Amino acid sequence: MERKTDSLMIPYNIFYQCHYKDYKNNQDLIQTEEFQSFSKEEEYFLEKKIYQDDLLSIFGIENESEFHDDIINPIITELCILLEKQEDLKSFMLWLGEGDLEMGLMIMFSMDLLFVSHPCFCEFLEKGQISSEKLDLLKREIQTVFDSHSSFI
Repeated sequence: MERKTDSLMIPYNIFYQCHYKDYKNNQDLIQTEEFQSFSKEEEYFLEKKIYQDDLLSIFGIENESEFHDDIINPIITELCILLEKQEDLKSFMLWLGEGDLEMGLMIMFSMDLLFVSHPCFCEFLEKGQISSEKLDLLKREIQTVFDSHSSFI
């Protein structure tokens, strides 16, 4: 769904829920003989494929099999302009991008963080604010992924 916010029209699906971290909860999948014979590498490949599909769906690029920089990069630029208005997200983006907001936002779209950053982006784009619970989850995941024991905000 495109969301009009601050006169910018960005194709960002605020209603999409990521599936790549919860695919193992799909009983129909995990009980198959094929899945049970997967190696760790094959499980990772499956999770990565679901992540890529999630990312494409978030940006409205469904039914495609590849990432389109020429479509996604301008969206990320516009999204960065919107999201930097939320002070916590801005702090996370600056810290992750070592001072570069857009780079920090791109890191928040990584496989390690998308499942916690996307709900924050959606809530901000829809309501203009983010619950402290979602922000806390994002902060904890950033600290876990980057093993940062010091406070970064």
